Amino acid sequence: MKKAATYARTRPGGLNLGLDRLNMNIWWQGYSGLKFKDLEQKLAFLLTIESTPPDILVIHCGGNDLGTLNVADFRRKIRTTFQFIINRFPNTFIVWSQILPRKFLVDAKALSKQRSRLNNFAAKRILELGGAYIRYPDIKFGISHLFQSDNIHLSDIGNSIFINTLQGALEHFYLANGNVYPL
Repeated sequence: MKKAATYARTRPGGLNLGLDRLNMNIWWQGYSGLKFKDLEQKLAFLLTIESTPPDILVIHCGGNDLGTLNVADFRRKIRTTFQFIINRFPNTFIVWSQILPRKFLVDAKALSKQRSRLNNFAAKRILELGGAYIRYPDIKFGISHLFQSDNIHLSDIGNSIFINTLQGALEHFYLANGNVYPL
C-alpha cells in the first residue's frame, strides 16, 4: 500500500515501523493499482535488482482485482503465485495480508463476499505452506472515518490502524508467537 508507506514516514519509527530494535529492516514496495495477476512479474523484477531475497515477504494485494476475476480463477492465480514465490524465494517467510474492505458501486454484497472467500482461501493456503496471515478486524467499511472520501483508500486514522496491525504482526511472527495475527 503506497499510501500507507507514505504515512509511515511521518510516524515515530518511520518506514521501519520501529522494528529496527529487533534488527528488522523493512523495504516497502507499494504500487498504486497493482493487480494480483501482475505480482509474479513484479517480484521477478525485484529479484533482478536486489542482491538477496527478503527474510519476510508481506503480500498485500488483490483488492484491485475484485470483480474482474471469478473466484475460481482468482483462487487458481493465488495458488500458482504462492507456488512461484515458494520456488523463487525458498528461504523467505511469506505473509498474506488480507484484502481490506472497500465500498463497491456495483454488486457490493457479492464483491464483499468474494473478498471474504478469497481472504479465507489465501490464508488457508499460506498457512499450509508454512507462512502467516494478518487480519485487520478493526478496519470495517461501515466505519466511515477509516476511509477517504473515495471509500477505497484509508484515511490517516485507517492507515494508523493498518500500520499498527502490520507492526504488531511482524513482531509477533519474528518472536515466533504464532502464524496468525491478531488471534
